[in-house]
Amino acid sequence: MVPLTVEPGSSETRSDSGVGGSQVSPSAVLLLAAVVFALVLQGAFYRRPFLVFCVLIAAAAGLARWELHQDRTRTSFGVSPTISNVYTVPVLCGVVIATTSISAVANHRATESLPTILALIIAALSAWVVGVSRQSAKFFLLRGLVASGVGLAAIGCIGVVWHRKPLALVDGELWRAASTLTYANATAAWLGLVLPGAIALAGRGATARMRDRVQVAVICGGLLLTGSRAGIAAAAAGVVTLGAVSGWRWLQSSLPSIVSGVALFFGAAISMPAERSIPALWRVAALVAGGVVALAILRFAMRRGATAEPDEQPRRRLASPRTSAMSIVGVVVLFIAAFALVVRDPALRSRFSISSPSRLDEWGSAIDRFRSSPIVGVGPGPVSLELPGIPTRSVAYAHNEYLQFLAQQGVVGASILVFGTLGALRSLKRAFVRPSLCRTSAIVGCGVLGFHAWFDYVLHVPAILVGAAMLMALAATYEDDEISVTEFAA
Repeated sequence: MVPLTVEPGSSETRSDSGVGGSQVSPSAVLLLAAVVFALVLQGAFYRRPFLVFCVLIAAAAGLARWELHQDRTRTSFGVSPTISNVYTVPVLCGVVIATTSISAVANHRATESLPTILALIIAALSAWVVGVSRQSAKFFLLRGLVASGVGLAAIGCIGVVWHRKPLALVDGELWRAASTLTYANATAAWLGLVLPGAIALAGRGATARMRDRVQVAVICGGLLLTGSRAGIAAAAAGVVTLGAVSGWRWLQSSLPSIVSGVALFFGAAISMPAERSIPALWRVAALVAGGVVALAILRFAMRRGATAEPDEQPRRRLASPRTSAMSIVGVVVLFIAAFALVVRDPALRSRFSISSPSRLDEWGSAIDRFRSSPIVGVGPGPVSLELPGIPTRSVAYAHNEYLQFLAQQGVVGASILVFGTLGALRSLKRAFVRPSLCRTSAIVGCGVLGFHAWFDYVLHVPAILVGAAMLMALAATYEDDEISVTEFAA
């Protein structure tokens, strides 16, 4: 059998689900319920849902503190081997709160800074709840975040096929999956954030189930239906990074699931052009056909990959070389078909090009605002970014979180944030020094979101900010009570 790495002194042992024990704390359940609540109500972007979201997370933190008081088998900080790492993400959030406060005071914008500070506080609290949770609760949260991505992708797919607003919105003559976040790029950001976790669950060889592979397929299909170029590129980069860090042999068992997601996308893609008057029955039939093809691919891959005897090592129950080769051929064929579809349809051709003049104008305007106040920025809150050549039009967001932060916080805030981030990365280095299922997928998911943030204002959505904080805390505090990826893929 493959040797397991167990947390020193822990009474928890590894179960078939890949985590120690089966206990899930009520605080973890409440935290996940709060995230789902926010995702259903437009990411808690608006005032009332945001305030309820804050109350729910505060309640989860209070419940977690009560659980720690009741649990005498752990230290007062939760998980004794990672006491310092429990506070990695909360301290980073505190650093950003400090920079925001400095800029707000310097620019007399204390009132405008309150939503940002409150969002950072609940992000810190959610990260703390994850950090002090047991291993089983952390794995439960990872699964829950992945399941929320599946639901978000499925709702967005339904919105595209049925042409239902606001679950899908017309942008550039295309129906794009916006789901309950009602913003396609934000939906893509969430799906990219949880996709590495879904791939990790589906790549566990003998312990992976059909459910895990279907989750990857649905998330991939939903991500493509958002039409978010930055989100798709970031997710692709995340998949490549996951393979490079964890080993390509480990990743290859998830390749059929990704191919199935592309097939599912093709089933729904005929519903995307807004100018076509395709009957609803045909749109639904095409989606069903894509789903049937996706399931057929997954079932074939499961049969080919599960030929080992029960007492053989789990790594031999990965997808066979023949299945991997057929998956690669399937990817090539599907992308050739995608290229033909994009070239043929003007709306798709415009959407999936690399040209984005409006973003370049917004970035230039954000840089101009930074130059007007380079030391402490112009202050937190909405920033009026005037677009060149359109004097009567301005936007509040630069579609680049880093330029937006630089314009708002200035050199002082950016410098403090850089040093705080470098300090936080020291706690996350274990995800790459000795990769494991939860840690690696969590940190890669955060990297995908960080890549996407170069092109969209996705971190302004409270639910996405909290989700990223949860995954960072999971990457910093998860212990080695599971099969190491490097051992699994050896």
